[in-house]
Amino acid sequence: MAITFPTDPAAGQIYTDGNSVRWIYNGVTWGKFAVSGQYGATGPTGPNITDIPRILSVSGTVTNSAGGTLTLSGFNFASGCTVYIESTVATTTTFNSSTSVTATIPSGISTGTYFIYIYNSNGTSGFLPNGITIT
Repeated sequence: MAITFPTDPAAGQIYTDGNSVRWIYNGVTWGKFAVSGQYGATGPTGPNITDIPRILSVSGTVTNSAGGTLTLSGFNFASGCTVYIESTVATTTTFNSSTSVTATIPSGISTGTYFIYIYNSNGTSGFLPNGITIT
């Protein structure tokens, strides 16, 4: 197997640490997938780079005192996914479809603007920089 690295910086960069591969564009990691499986006659096993989830938008309100509910829109969301606000895991994550997930966020997160992460059960993940402001 060969990985072709883009020669045009605008196309982004591919980075691997031996356990995962990340696609980096404009200094931001937009997706990650786990490296697993053996390469045999049937090809690689495990997720493909096209399976990386991508959060495009977030709607809903979260407050420090009450928490809240968010709906994430994007693509490649998978059943069994988990949503995080930085390092705080959502109390519940409901998979609506491959393009929509609803997450219940607990109270107690300090006010501020945070990244939102989604982790699929197959090891892929994506995030939205500055995706939510908690008041």
